[in-house]
Amino acid sequence: MFYKYILAAFLLISTGLLTSCFAATLKQDTPNILAKNLKEPGNRSDWKKRLNWPEICDEGVSHIPPSFIGVDTYTWYDDRQLTLVVCTTGAYNQGLMFFLETKENSGKYTLLSFPQFIANDDASGHIDTVISGDLTKAPFYKFSKPLLWGALRSDMSNYTITNNNKYRGSGGCGISTSYQIINDQVKVSMLKIKNDCDGSYPPASQWSEIPESEFSTWPNIVLAEKQ
Repeated sequence: MFYKYILAAFLLISTGLLTSCFAATLKQDTPNILAKNLKEPGNRSDWKKRLNWPEICDEGVSHIPPSFIGVDTYTWYDDRQLTLVVCTTGAYNQGLMFFLETKENSGKYTLLSFPQFIANDDASGHIDTVISGDLTKAPFYKFSKPLLWGALRSDMSNYTITNNNKYRGSGGCGISTSYQIINDQVKVSMLKIKNDCDGSYPPASQWSEIPESEFSTWPNIVLAEKQ
Protein backbone atom coordinates (compact mmCIF):
# COMPACT_ATOMS: atom_id res chain seq x y z
CA MET A 1 0.00 0.00 0.00
CA PHE A 2 2.86 2.38 0.87
CA TYR A 3 4.36 1.93 -2.60
CA LYS A 4 1.01 2.79 -4.21
CA TYR A 5 0.98 6.17 -2.43
CA ILE A 6 4.58 6.86 -3.49
CA LEU A 7 3.73 5.98 -7.12
CA ALA A 8 0.62 8.18 -7.11
CA ALA A 9 2.58 11.11 -5.70
CA PHE A 10 5.30 10.63 -8.27
CA LEU A 11 2.76 10.61 -11.13
CA LEU A 12 1.06 13.73 -9.77
CA ILE A 13 4.34 15.65 -9.54
CA SER A 14 5.47 14.46 -12.99
CA THR A 15 2.17 15.48 -14.56
CA GLY A 16 2.44 18.90 -13.00
CA LEU A 17 5.98 19.38 -14.27
CA LEU A 18 5.03 18.27 -17.79
CA THR A 19 2.03 20.60 -17.80
CA SER A 20 4.19 23.51 -16.68
CA CYS A 21 6.84 22.77 -19.33
CA PHE A 22 4.18 22.41 -22.05
CA ALA A 23 2.56 25.71 -21.07
CA ALA A 24 5.94 27.43 -21.05
CA THR A 25 6.70 26.05 -24.52
CA LEU A 26 3.37 27.31 -25.86
CA LYS A 27 3.96 30.73 -24.35
CA GLN A 28 7.42 30.90 -25.88
CA ASP A 29 6.63 29.52 -29.37
CA THR A 30 3.17 30.96 -30.04
CA PRO A 31 3.53 34.24 -31.98
CA ASN A 32 1.81 37.34 -30.72
CA ILE A 33 -1.35 38.01 -32.71
CA LEU A 34 -2.05 41.73 -32.89
CA ALA A 35 -5.79 42.30 -32.77
CA LYS A 36 -7.41 45.48 -33.99
CA ASN A 37 -7.97 47.87 -31.11
CA LEU A 38 -10.78 49.61 -32.93
CA LYS A 39 -14.28 48.23 -32.66
CA GLU A 40 -15.82 47.96 -36.09
CA PRO A 41 -19.08 49.91 -36.50
CA GLY A 42 -22.25 47.87 -36.75
CA ASN A 43 -24.07 50.13 -39.20
CA ARG A 44 -23.39 52.18 -42.31
CA SER A 45 -23.95 55.54 -40.63
CA ASP A 46 -21.19 54.92 -38.07
CA TRP A 47 -18.86 53.64 -40.80
CA LYS A 48 -19.45 56.89 -42.70
CA LYS A 49 -18.50 58.91 -39.62
CA ARG A 50 -15.24 56.97 -39.32
CA LEU A 51 -14.26 57.05 -43.00
CA ASN A 52 -15.88 60.38 -43.93
CA TRP A 53 -16.79 59.32 -47.45
CA PRO A 54 -18.37 61.85 -49.86
CA GLU A 55 -22.15 62.13 -50.24
CA ILE A 56 -21.98 60.66 -53.75
CA CYS A 57 -21.15 57.31 -52.15
CA ASP A 58 -24.66 57.17 -50.66
CA GLU A 59 -26.70 58.25 -53.66
CA GLY A 60 -26.52 54.91 -55.45
CA VAL A 61 -27.63 52.85 -52.44
CA SER A 62 -30.34 55.15 -51.09
CA HIS A 63 -33.02 52.73 -52.32
CA ILE A 64 -31.60 49.86 -50.26
CA PRO A 65 -33.09 49.18 -46.76
CA PRO A 66 -31.37 50.92 -43.80
CA SER A 67 -30.00 47.58 -42.59
CA PHE A 68 -27.62 47.57 -45.59
CA ILE A 69 -24.01 48.23 -44.54
CA GLY A 70 -22.01 47.58 -47.71
CA VAL A 71 -18.60 47.67 -46.05
CA ASP A 72 -15.87 45.00 -46.15
CA THR A 73 -12.44 45.11 -44.51
CA TYR A 74 -9.16 43.42 -45.41
CA THR A 75 -5.86 43.25 -43.55
CA TRP A 76 -3.42 44.94 -45.89
CA TYR A 77 0.36 45.26 -45.73
CA ASP A 78 1.92 46.56 -42.50
CA ASP A 79 -1.23 45.20 -40.79
CA ARG A 80 -3.15 48.24 -41.95
CA GLN A 81 -6.83 47.96 -42.69
CA LEU A 82 -8.14 48.37 -46.24
CA THR A 83 -11.84 49.15 -46.22
CA LEU A 84 -14.12 48.74 -49.23
CA VAL A 85 -17.39 50.68 -49.39
CA VAL A 86 -20.23 49.94 -51.84
CA CYS A 87 -21.47 53.27 -53.23
CA THR A 88 -23.82 52.12 -55.99
CA THR A 89 -25.08 48.88 -57.49
CA GLY A 90 -25.84 47.57 -60.98
CA ALA A 91 -26.64 44.36 -62.84
CA TYR A 92 -23.17 42.84 -62.42
CA ASN A 93 -21.06 45.83 -61.42
CA GLN A 94 -20.78 48.00 -58.32
CA GLY A 95 -19.39 51.43 -57.63
CA LEU A 96 -16.74 51.07 -54.92
CA MET A 97 -14.50 53.32 -52.86
CA PHE A 98 -11.45 52.18 -50.91
CA PHE A 99 -9.98 53.65 -47.74
CA LEU A 100 -6.52 52.67 -46.50
CA GLU A 101 -5.57 53.07 -42.85
CA THR A 102 -2.68 55.52 -42.50
CA LYS A 103 -0.94 53.19 -40.05
CA GLU A 104 -1.88 50.18 -37.96
CA ASN A 105 -4.71 50.86 -35.50
CA SER A 106 -4.59 54.60 -36.22
CA GLY A 107 -8.32 54.90 -36.94
CA LYS A 108 -7.44 57.39 -39.70
CA TYR A 109 -7.93 56.59 -43.38
CA THR A 110 -6.95 57.88 -46.81
CA LEU A 111 -9.39 57.72 -49.72
CA LEU A 112 -7.59 56.02 -52.61
CA SER A 113 -7.86 57.17 -56.23
CA PHE A 114 -7.65 54.55 -58.99
CA PRO A 115 -6.18 54.95 -62.49
CA GLN A 116 -8.85 53.73 -64.92
CA PHE A 117 -9.40 53.39 -68.66
CA ILE A 118 -12.23 54.24 -71.04
CA ALA A 119 -12.67 53.57 -74.78
CA ASN A 120 -12.30 56.71 -76.89
CA ASP A 121 -15.83 56.44 -78.32
CA ASP A 122 -17.31 55.99 -74.81
CA ALA A 123 -15.45 59.09 -73.64
CA SER A 124 -16.82 61.25 -76.44
CA GLY A 125 -18.79 64.15 -75.00
CA HIS A 126 -17.71 63.37 -71.44
CA ILE A 127 -14.22 64.89 -71.37
CA ASP A 128 -13.72 67.90 -69.14
CA THR A 129 -9.94 68.36 -69.55
CA VAL A 130 -7.15 66.79 -71.60
CA ILE A 131 -4.10 66.61 -69.34
CA SER A 132 -1.76 65.08 -71.92
CA GLY A 133 -1.69 63.14 -75.16
CA ASP A 134 -3.33 63.21 -78.58
CA LEU A 135 -6.93 61.99 -78.46
CA THR A 136 -6.88 61.05 -82.15
CA LYS A 137 -4.10 58.47 -81.78
CA ALA A 138 -5.26 56.12 -79.01
CA PRO A 139 -8.10 53.60 -78.69
CA PHE A 140 -8.40 54.23 -74.93
CA TYR A 141 -7.86 57.10 -72.52
CA LYS A 142 -6.67 57.14 -68.90
CA PHE A 143 -8.41 58.92 -66.04
CA SER A 144 -8.27 58.74 -62.26
CA LYS A 145 -11.16 58.67 -59.78
CA PRO A 146 -11.85 57.38 -56.27
CA LEU A 147 -15.01 55.61 -57.49
CA LEU A 148 -14.04 52.26 -59.00
CA TRP A 149 -16.86 50.86 -61.14
CA GLY A 150 -16.87 47.12 -61.79
CA ALA A 151 -16.86 43.73 -60.11
CA LEU A 152 -14.09 43.13 -57.60
CA ARG A 153 -12.47 39.71 -57.77
CA SER A 154 -12.71 38.04 -54.38
CA ASP A 155 -9.05 36.94 -54.36
CA MET A 156 -7.10 39.87 -52.94
CA SER A 157 -3.93 37.89 -52.25
CA ASN A 158 -0.47 39.36 -52.87
CA TYR A 159 -1.95 42.75 -51.96
CA THR A 160 -3.50 43.01 -55.42
CA ILE A 161 -6.94 44.36 -56.29
CA THR A 162 -8.41 43.11 -59.56
CA ASN A 163 -11.47 44.87 -60.92
CA ASN A 164 -13.49 43.57 -63.89
CA ASN A 165 -15.56 46.31 -65.50
CA LYS A 166 -17.93 44.50 -67.87
CA TYR A 167 -20.13 46.63 -70.07
CA ARG A 168 -22.42 47.10 -73.06
CA GLY A 169 -25.35 45.10 -71.78
CA SER A 170 -24.18 41.54 -72.26
CA GLY A 171 -21.13 41.63 -70.00
CA GLY A 172 -19.12 39.71 -72.60
CA CYS A 173 -16.62 42.53 -73.03
CA GLY A 174 -14.95 45.14 -70.88
CA ILE A 175 -11.80 46.15 -69.06
CA SER A 176 -10.00 44.16 -66.35
CA THR A 177 -7.49 46.10 -64.27
CA SER A 178 -5.22 44.81 -61.52
CA TYR A 179 -3.81 47.28 -59.01
CA GLN A 180 -1.12 47.32 -56.38
CA ILE A 181 -0.57 50.01 -53.75
CA ILE A 182 3.03 51.20 -53.75
CA ASN A 183 4.08 53.91 -51.28
CA ASP A 184 0.37 54.58 -50.68
CA GLN A 185 -0.14 55.23 -54.40
CA VAL A 186 -2.34 52.99 -56.57
CA LYS A 187 -0.47 51.59 -59.58
CA VAL A 188 -1.74 49.52 -62.52
CA SER A 189 0.02 46.14 -62.43
CA MET A 190 -1.94 44.47 -65.24
CA LEU A 191 -4.47 45.57 -67.86
CA LYS A 192 -6.64 43.27 -69.97
CA ILE A 193 -9.28 44.40 -72.46
CA LYS A 194 -11.93 42.75 -74.61
CA ASN A 195 -13.45 45.61 -76.55
CA ASP A 196 -15.26 43.49 -79.14
CA CYS A 197 -18.71 42.54 -77.82
CA ASP A 198 -19.00 39.70 -80.33
CA GLY A 199 -21.27 37.41 -78.34
CA SER A 200 -18.48 35.24 -76.94
CA TYR A 201 -18.03 35.12 -73.18
CA PRO A 202 -14.48 34.13 -72.20
CA PRO A 203 -13.58 34.90 -68.56
CA ALA A 204 -11.85 38.20 -67.97
CA SER A 205 -8.64 36.34 -67.17
CA GLN A 206 -8.48 35.31 -70.85
CA TRP A 207 -8.93 38.79 -72.30
CA SER A 208 -6.01 40.27 -74.24
CA GLU A 209 -3.31 41.75 -72.01
CA ILE A 210 -2.15 45.27 -72.87
CA PRO A 211 1.55 45.86 -72.14
CA GLU A 212 2.47 48.81 -69.96
CA SER A 213 4.62 50.19 -72.76
CA GLU A 214 1.37 50.69 -74.68
CA PHE A 215 -1.15 51.87 -72.09
CA SER A 216 1.36 54.25 -70.52
CA THR A 217 1.29 56.27 -73.79
CA TRP A 218 -2.48 56.70 -73.88
CA PRO A 219 -3.86 60.22 -73.31
CA ASN A 220 -4.60 61.30 -69.75
CA ILE A 221 -7.93 63.04 -69.28
CA VAL A 222 -10.35 64.33 -66.67
CA LEU A 223 -13.92 63.16 -67.15
CA ALA A 224 -16.74 65.62 -66.62
CA GLU A 225 -18.80 65.03 -63.49
CA LYS A 226 -22.36 63.88 -64.07
CA GLN A 227 -24.92 66.57 -63.41
